[in-house]
Amino acid sequence: MSGYFDRLANIEGKVAVLVGGGDGVGRGVSLALAEAGCHLAICDREEAGTAETVEMAKQHGVKVVSRIIDATVTEQLGAFFDE
Repeated sequence: MSGYFDRLANIEGKVAVLVGGGDGVGRGVSLALAEAGCHLAICDREEAGTAETVEMAKQHGVKVVSRIIDATVTEQLGAFFDE
């Protein structure tokens, strides 16, 4: 996916919020965005996978914050976006 997001728009320096960005497809999107220079705010239920994704994304020189939440709980998701 190298350069995929670069072809769509210049997202370098922007911030993307990913719900479920810790593994699977979410991890792939997180890493593609990081590769394009986009900073990330990731929330997921799985701590280990999310921590792994955060470390992988940081290797691209972007800022990454993460929170372990259950996105089906409105209060937890709302608190994540309020941060």
